[in-house]
Amino acid sequence: MNVALLNPPSFARGRVSRGLMGGYGMRVGDGLLYPPIQLAYAAAVLERRGHQVEIVDAEARGDDEEATARALAQSGAELIALSLSKDAFDRDIALGRALRARLHRQVCAFGPMASTHRRDVLGRDAADFVLIGEPDVALADLVDALEAKRAFPIPGLAYRTAASSLAPGSSKGGRGDGPIAETEGRHEVADLDALPFPARHLLDNGRYRFPGVDGRVTAIHSSRGCPIECPFCPYVFAEGSALRQRSPDNVVDEMAHAHRTFGIEVFVFRDPVFTLKTARVREICRRLVELDLPLRWLCETTVGSLSEDLLGEMARAGCIAVSFGVESANEALQRKYGRNKIGSFDHALRMVDACRRLGLTTRAFFMLGFPEETPAMMAQTIDYARRMDPDTVQFVPVTGYPGTPLGDEHGDVLQRDAARAREVRTAIRRAYRRFYARPSRLRAELVHPRRLLHKLARYRAL
Repeated sequence: MNVALLNPPSFARGRVSRGLMGGYGMRVGDGLLYPPIQLAYAAAVLERRGHQVEIVDAEARGDDEEATARALAQSGAELIALSLSKDAFDRDIALGRALRARLHRQVCAFGPMASTHRRDVLGRDAADFVLIGEPDVALADLVDALEAKRAFPIPGLAYRTAASSLAPGSSKGGRGDGPIAETEGRHEVADLDALPFPARHLLDNGRYRFPGVDGRVTAIHSSRGCPIECPFCPYVFAEGSALRQRSPDNVVDEMAHAHRTFGIEVFVFRDPVFTLKTARVREICRRLVELDLPLRWLCETTVGSLSEDLLGEMARAGCIAVSFGVESANEALQRKYGRNKIGSFDHALRMVDACRRLGLTTRAFFMLGFPEETPAMMAQTIDYARRMDPDTVQFVPVTGYPGTPLGDEHGDVLQRDAARAREVRTAIRRAYRRFYARPSRLRAELVHPRRLLHKLARYRAL
């Protein structure tokens, strides 16, 4: 079967990077463009099953909806699969509906927004199928079933049935117009080593970029799931709380293959918590040192799982930057929402200092606007960020993602409470001013003018 995997067009200003936030997506500046690695995983599984696959990365190509439709019309794909994002949800719905009506192809939607809003997606005629959970293997199972014209033995599938039965619409592109049916459960890949490497040969690898980093860049996943279960975290809903990790050999083999085959030099680990199991990280570092290739990498983790010794091993193995979430500097909010994953506030300060000594760039994430957070609590967090002084800081409003405990209990407060939204956004602008408008900080930023331009562009977008 011929399948097209679509990374939909994004906004001209404040693009949506769909791989962030566990697949809910997040608006980013022009300096960041990740490859759609989830699509590349799904493509690799489809190719392994013998299907014809292409990836249409409309975001990377800069295509609008019209150019995207033309590209898909020329592809001959019988099924179009696309991820839905939170920030572009209505546009994604309109795109899916237009593709079905104009091209008469079947559409499969996936991602956490599709999972939580599956009946809305199907009810608005934006898709014929919605995959609930991880799409890599589930999409291939669906395509196998469509090709064989058999029933769907697939966990975590929602679809519109034909009017007269519980059969799907025609695999030739017809649509079901009967009631919505669902299979039980959701799909998660238990053995990540069993997955083929992402199909990077279907991507234009020279297009992707990360702020302040030279060389060909790609995203890489060495694990899925996070047992810390912060109530605001979209990764827990998207990937589950069970930690599933690839073996060190499998991870390093992928990096070596991507470098030798596609000339990729920089790898951004997209694991929610890369250093949660330190023995595995040390083994990855040992293998990378033995490999002796000119590879650099970045990771995101919890600062509480770091030590100066571990950071030293990471630096020797090619790590150039570490990102971590602090969330709040208020102790009560840290315990309730951050799960004390920083270890302690003093430990976090020491780890940033250790990174500085080792030449590792640091990026710290802070959140403002928790339900019970007062202006004084926000000021406490801003003061702590100034004291920590990471190389890059990110202040974001608290978001109640669908499917998370915070989202289920409070919803997206900033969308329904205009006064609270103004208060939080004002606090975020104040936070950036107080952090960067210091003489010592301005001198440090001027040493990296390109990085400063990226930060100014992000600040203007607030």
